[in-house]
Amino acid sequence: MALVVNNEPLDPSANSYVSLAEMLAYLTDRVVNDAYRVAWDRLSADQKARYVVNATRFLDSAVSWIGDRYYRDQKLDWPRLNAYYDGFLLHTTEFPDRIKEA
Repeated sequence: MALVVNNEPLDPSANSYVSLAEMLAYLTDRVVNDAYRVAWDRLSADQKARYVVNATRFLDSAVSWIGDRYYRDQKLDWPRLNAYYDGFLLHTTEFPDRIKEA
C-alpha cells in the first residue's frame, strides 16, 4: 500500500511537515547541485513520500521543540502553543518555514 503524505498541521493523521510539491520547490529553488533534483525526480511517488515522512520522524525524535504540543493526541510535535522565536509568538495553526526547511 502506497504511503500518503499528509501535511495538514491540525489533522490528527498528519505525517509530514512538507508536501511533495514543497520538497520539489525546495530542491529547485535552494539546492545548487541539479543532480539532487534529478535524483528526486527519478524516485517513485512512494519513495518520495517515505523520504519526507521519515525526515519528519527524524526531526521529531532529534529536536527538543519550543512551546507545548497544540493538542494531546497529535501525531507530530508541531503545531505548538506558547512557541516564541526571537520574541515573537509563532502561528500555532501552521508549520513554520524553518521547520519545513529543516
